[in-house]
Amino acid sequence: MRTGLAFIASAYIAFSTPALAQGETSIALTPGQSVALTVADKGEARVVRRGRGEWTPHDLAAARHLVGQPIPEAPVPEATPLPGAPEGVRVPPVARDVINLRFMSVAGRHTLLIVENGYAGALRYRARMTRDGQMRPTDVCVVLPSNRSYEHWPHPIDRIELSDFALVTWNEGDTPACE
Repeated sequence: MRTGLAFIASAYIAFSTPALAQGETSIALTPGQSVALTVADKGEARVVRRGRGEWTPHDLAAARHLVGQPIPEAPVPEATPLPGAPEGVRVPPVARDVINLRFMSVAGRHTLLIVENGYAGALRYRARMTRDGQMRPTDVCVVLPSNRSYEHWPHPIDRIELSDFALVTWNEGDTPACE
Protein backbone atom coordinates (compact mmCIF):
# COMPACT_ATOMS: atom_id res chain seq x y z
CA MET A 1 0.00 0.00 0.00
CA ARG A 2 1.22 3.49 -0.85
CA THR A 3 0.37 6.45 1.32
CA GLY A 4 -0.55 8.58 -1.68
CA LEU A 5 1.05 11.76 -0.49
CA ALA A 6 2.48 13.91 -3.26
CA PHE A 7 4.35 17.17 -3.21
CA ILE A 8 4.70 19.87 -5.78
CA ALA A 9 8.34 21.02 -5.97
CA SER A 10 11.50 20.33 -8.13
CA ALA A 11 15.14 19.18 -9.09
CA TYR A 12 17.53 17.87 -11.73
CA ILE A 13 19.94 14.95 -11.56
CA ALA A 14 22.95 14.88 -13.88
CA PHE A 15 24.03 11.31 -14.58
CA SER A 16 25.14 9.75 -17.83
CA THR A 17 24.40 6.41 -19.48
CA PRO A 18 22.82 5.01 -22.65
CA ALA A 19 19.21 5.26 -23.82
CA LEU A 20 16.59 2.52 -23.70
CA ALA A 21 16.96 -0.18 -26.29
CA GLN A 22 14.44 0.11 -29.08
CA GLY A 23 11.28 -1.85 -28.28
CA GLU A 24 11.72 -1.69 -24.49
CA THR A 25 8.37 -0.82 -22.91
CA SER A 26 9.18 -0.35 -19.22
CA ILE A 27 11.84 1.19 -17.01
CA ALA A 28 13.03 -0.87 -14.03
CA LEU A 29 14.70 0.60 -10.96
CA THR A 30 16.07 -0.90 -7.76
CA PRO A 31 16.55 1.16 -4.59
CA GLY A 32 19.32 3.72 -4.97
CA GLN A 33 18.96 4.12 -8.75
CA SER A 34 17.90 7.11 -10.82
CA VAL A 35 16.93 7.65 -14.43
CA ALA A 36 16.14 10.67 -16.59
CA LEU A 37 13.86 10.26 -19.58
CA THR A 38 12.08 12.21 -22.23
CA VAL A 39 8.51 11.55 -23.33
CA ALA A 40 7.48 12.03 -26.98
CA ASP A 41 4.05 13.17 -28.16
CA LYS A 42 2.82 9.58 -28.52
CA GLY A 43 3.98 8.69 -24.99
CA GLU A 44 7.20 7.00 -26.10
CA ALA A 45 9.68 7.21 -23.23
CA ARG A 46 13.39 7.41 -23.99
CA VAL A 47 16.01 7.05 -21.24
CA VAL A 48 18.70 9.72 -21.55
CA ARG A 49 20.65 9.04 -18.33
CA ARG A 50 20.91 6.41 -15.62
CA GLY A 51 22.81 6.73 -12.38
CA ARG A 52 22.84 6.53 -8.64
CA GLY A 53 19.96 8.17 -6.81
CA GLU A 54 20.98 11.04 -4.54
CA TRP A 55 18.97 12.61 -1.73
CA THR A 56 18.51 16.38 -1.66
CA PRO A 57 17.91 18.11 1.70
CA HIS A 58 14.36 18.73 0.50
CA ASP A 59 13.83 15.02 -0.30
CA LEU A 60 15.09 14.08 3.16
CA ALA A 61 12.63 16.49 4.77
CA ALA A 62 9.80 15.05 2.65
CA ALA A 63 10.81 11.47 3.56
CA ARG A 64 10.84 12.34 7.28
CA HIS A 65 7.34 13.79 6.93
CA LEU A 66 5.97 10.82 4.94
CA VAL A 67 7.27 8.07 7.22
CA GLY A 68 5.63 9.84 10.18
CA GLN A 69 2.14 9.78 8.62
CA PRO A 70 -0.53 7.20 9.50
CA ILE A 71 -0.76 4.40 6.94
CA PRO A 72 -4.11 4.48 5.10
CA GLU A 73 -6.28 1.35 5.14
CA ALA A 74 -6.71 1.38 1.34
CA PRO A 75 -5.19 3.13 -1.70
CA VAL A 76 -6.02 6.83 -1.77
CA PRO A 77 -8.05 8.31 -4.66
CA GLU A 78 -6.01 11.51 -5.02
CA ALA A 79 -2.64 13.00 -4.16
CA THR A 80 -2.27 15.12 -1.05
CA PRO A 81 0.13 18.08 -1.06
CA LEU A 82 2.91 17.96 1.48
CA PRO A 83 3.25 20.92 3.82
CA GLY A 84 5.65 23.64 2.71
CA ALA A 85 9.39 23.13 2.83
CA PRO A 86 10.86 23.20 6.33
CA GLU A 87 12.61 26.41 7.26
CA GLY A 88 16.08 26.61 5.75
CA VAL A 89 15.52 23.76 3.24
CA ARG A 90 15.80 24.98 -0.35
CA VAL A 91 13.36 23.52 -2.88
CA PRO A 92 15.42 22.79 -6.01
CA PRO A 93 13.85 23.70 -9.38
CA VAL A 94 12.41 21.04 -11.69
CA ALA A 95 14.48 20.57 -14.87
CA ARG A 96 12.48 21.45 -18.00
CA ASP A 97 11.51 18.94 -20.69
CA VAL A 98 12.69 15.84 -18.81
CA ILE A 99 11.30 13.36 -16.29
CA ASN A 100 13.70 12.58 -13.43
CA LEU A 101 13.03 9.47 -11.35
CA ARG A 102 14.77 8.33 -8.17
CA PHE A 103 13.85 5.13 -6.35
CA MET A 104 15.07 5.27 -2.77
CA SER A 105 15.10 3.10 0.32
CA VAL A 106 14.29 4.90 3.56
CA ALA A 107 16.38 3.16 6.23
CA GLY A 108 15.52 -0.23 4.71
CA ARG A 109 11.97 0.04 6.10
CA HIS A 110 10.12 2.29 3.63
CA THR A 111 10.47 3.00 -0.10
CA LEU A 112 10.13 6.32 -1.92
CA LEU A 113 9.77 7.01 -5.65
CA ILE A 114 10.57 10.63 -6.46
CA VAL A 115 9.12 11.74 -9.81
CA GLU A 116 10.06 15.14 -11.21
CA ASN A 117 7.94 16.20 -14.18
CA GLY A 118 9.59 18.97 -16.22
CA TYR A 119 6.86 19.09 -18.88
CA ALA A 120 3.93 21.49 -19.36
CA GLY A 121 1.47 18.56 -19.28
CA ALA A 122 0.63 16.33 -16.34
CA LEU A 123 2.42 12.97 -16.26
CA ARG A 124 0.47 9.72 -16.05
CA TYR A 125 2.20 6.35 -15.79
CA ARG A 126 1.75 2.84 -14.43
CA ALA A 127 3.88 0.95 -11.91
CA ARG A 128 4.47 -2.65 -10.86
CA MET A 129 6.55 -3.47 -7.81
CA THR A 130 8.45 -6.57 -6.83
CA ARG A 131 8.42 -7.39 -3.14
CA ASP A 132 9.43 -10.70 -1.58
CA GLY A 133 9.83 -12.19 -5.07
CA GLN A 134 6.29 -11.33 -6.17
CA MET A 135 5.45 -8.71 -8.80
CA ARG A 136 2.15 -6.85 -8.54
CA PRO A 137 0.69 -3.57 -9.78
CA THR A 138 0.63 -0.61 -7.42
CA ASP A 139 -1.29 2.64 -7.61
CA VAL A 140 0.49 5.90 -8.41
CA CYS A 141 -0.67 9.49 -8.71
CA VAL A 142 -0.64 11.91 -11.63
CA VAL A 143 2.37 14.25 -11.41
CA LEU A 144 1.43 17.88 -12.02
CA PRO A 145 3.26 19.93 -14.68
CA SER A 146 6.65 21.32 -13.62
CA ASN A 147 6.39 19.65 -10.22
CA ARG A 148 7.70 16.84 -8.05
CA SER A 149 5.72 13.96 -6.57
CA TYR A 150 6.66 11.51 -3.82
CA GLU A 151 5.19 8.00 -3.94
CA HIS A 152 5.68 6.39 -0.52
CA TRP A 153 5.29 2.74 0.45
CA PRO A 154 5.60 1.84 4.16
CA HIS A 155 7.66 -1.27 3.41
CA PRO A 156 10.78 -2.20 1.41
CA ILE A 157 10.38 -2.81 -2.34
CA ASP A 158 13.02 -4.78 -4.24
CA ARG A 159 12.29 -3.37 -7.70
CA ILE A 160 9.81 -1.14 -9.51
CA GLU A 161 8.85 -1.17 -13.20
CA LEU A 162 7.36 1.98 -14.67
CA SER A 163 5.50 2.00 -18.00
CA ASP A 164 2.75 3.62 -20.08
CA PHE A 165 4.11 7.16 -19.71
CA ALA A 166 1.72 9.81 -21.06
CA LEU A 167 1.61 13.58 -20.90
CA VAL A 168 -1.96 14.78 -20.51
CA THR A 169 -3.65 18.17 -20.51
CA TRP A 170 -3.85 19.68 -17.06
CA ASN A 171 -6.28 22.41 -16.04
CA GLU A 172 -5.79 24.53 -12.93
CA GLY A 173 -8.01 23.15 -10.18
CA ASP A 174 -8.05 19.55 -11.51
CA THR A 175 -7.55 16.92 -8.82
CA PRO A 176 -4.33 14.85 -9.12
CA ALA A 177 -5.96 11.41 -9.31
CA CYS A 178 -4.27 8.23 -8.17
CA GLU A 179 -4.85 4.96 -10.00
